[in-house]
Amino acid sequence: GDVYLFTDADVEFLPDTMERIVTALEAHPEYGAVTGNLSIDSVSENFIGTYKNLYMHFAFKDSGPTMDVPYTSVVAVRKDAFWEAGGFVDILPNEDRMLGIALKRAGHTILFDNDIQVRHYRTYRWPEFCRIEVQRARNIVILHLETKVLRRGSMKEHIPSTFTVATTLVAAFGVLLVLGLVASPKFLMGLPVAILGFAAVMGPFFLFMLRHKGLAFALAGTILAGVDLALCIVGAARGLMAFLLGRRLLPS
Repeated sequence: GDVYLFTDADVEFLPDTMERIVTALEAHPEYGAVTGNLSIDSVSENFIGTYKNLYMHFAFKDSGPTMDVPYTSVVAVRKDAFWEAGGFVDILPNEDRMLGIALKRAGHTILFDNDIQVRHYRTYRWPEFCRIEVQRARNIVILHLETKVLRRGSMKEHIPSTFTVATTLVAAFGVLLVLGLVASPKFLMGLPVAILGFAAVMGPFFLFMLRHKGLAFALAGTILAGVDLALCIVGAARGLMAFLLGRRLLPS
């Protein structure tokens, strides 16, 4: 066919998913691909998986109308655009970002339509969750440095700005805690400020979880978000080190 449709084995299309994909591609022939989002009612057997599904929906829902990073649980790419971009590169868990960079380098734009949704049946275990988050953040940093420093394409992350601020506050919490333990207890006085700041900037995500899953889940989800961002900081540090040591992900 003229369009390649990509999804995952643990994804279920909603009754209108295919129709919305076709409609979007027909209405916007200028776009090389169209991508969507996870539905809020995605299913998981445990708390971590449910949190991650909500996190992904929340992070993507206000993106657009174009994106640099397709969400490969549901992305339709025009055949010509796909092969002009060189197809998929087998670098997990960042094959979506690799495809997005390649499409943009080939002159194609990705349309984001939040009305195109799929139901995700994803369950995370703690070791897997930690490993994937660290590895993803590592690869994202390498890709950003390759595109920004080496000018090998371009890539923009589509995450709420509040998450960026929250990541800074999590890092500040860690620095203050270490300094308080090894240098002076006075540094520990800054911990409540970092915690309150984190709670404030994560307020929209907390309210989103509260609306859909209740108070207990929202409180636990906000705490897990802090752990999640801490894992991303670890991954980012590893990515910076890997880049400085010569690690590259993009084809030359």
